[in-house]
Amino acid sequence: MDENQTTSHDLQCYLHNLDQRIREEKSLPPSDCHCGQCLPGWYFECSRCGHLKAWCLGASDDYPELCDHCWQEVFEMEFQVNE
Repeated sequence: MDENQTTSHDLQCYLHNLDQRIREEKSLPPSDCHCGQCLPGWYFECSRCGHLKAWCLGASDDYPELCDHCWQEVFEMEFQVNE
């Protein structure tokens, strides 16, 4: 990843996380909740991408430190290595 991509990712992550925190302050569920059951503040920080993700997008499964998107990427990389 070059410097411009890193800067773009950092800005995107910052804005996404700011939105999640604002939603929590307004007693709204996380913006990326797909289950409809996450309550305000039910998010976690993915240890790989740094985004604050809704609880239902990863923290509720066997890999609580990774969001579903990052888990999928890691799984695919490991699968390619083991082929």
